[in-house]
Amino acid sequence: MKNKIALATGNKNKLREVKEIFGSDAEIISMKEAGCTLTDIEENGKSFSENSYIKSCAVNSDTGVPSIADDSGIVCDAVSDIENRIYYPGIISARFFETLKEIFVNESDEEKRGHPFLYERVKALLPDVKSVIEDIDKRDISKDEKNYRILLEIMKDVTERNCRFVCAATYVDGGERICVEGVCEGRLLYEPVITGNGFGYDPIFHSFDCGKAISCLTDDEKNAISHRGKAMRELRERLD
Repeated sequence: MKNKIALATGNKNKLREVKEIFGSDAEIISMKEAGCTLTDIEENGKSFSENSYIKSCAVNSDTGVPSIADDSGIVCDAVSDIENRIYYPGIISARFFETLKEIFVNESDEEKRGHPFLYERVKALLPDVKSVIEDIDKRDISKDEKNYRILLEIMKDVTERNCRFVCAATYVDGGERICVEGVCEGRLLYEPVITGNGFGYDPIFHSFDCGKAISCLTDDEKNAISHRGKAMRELRERLD
């Protein structure tokens, strides 16, 4: 295994998790530590795996350092078209609230055309979506909380709450490419469990593996069952 591997992310929580998963098997460093000069990588893929490859390839090309990127998010069956492989929030998990704001408040035709299924599904589940978005936007809360608050509002009257966290992780070193995927199955809670642990959608995700909200877990417990933990461990094994 290479001694130093750059992680293509600006998310400090992800960096910490991946460092813990790889342990002493490799020195996981940040993009900045690898000397990356890129300020923005356009994630224009149509899947988690495509986006993870785009990011990892970009950092590897810019730095010459072997690179890993992950793209991950939450998929809720009730707001997805599973038969046609249209998954939401999916690859827009990190910008879910902003995307819905563009569609329903700013009335962006481009975003509406880009997400026709989501537009119709959200309208059906939450007719007053515009006012709900505006109310959430006024609150002094984090981007992560805005994302999960609007998802909870959309899902408030839905009893079918099966969902999953999905993570695609890609290693790139020149012409070498390894892509893996990890999945954590669960169900969406009706209210967040706020503990100070976890990030993203963790407070509203009840994991079937551990029988509790991801936000209730320690870092080690989360890494043992999480989508990112599963993907990164498989990648670590493939790199041995």
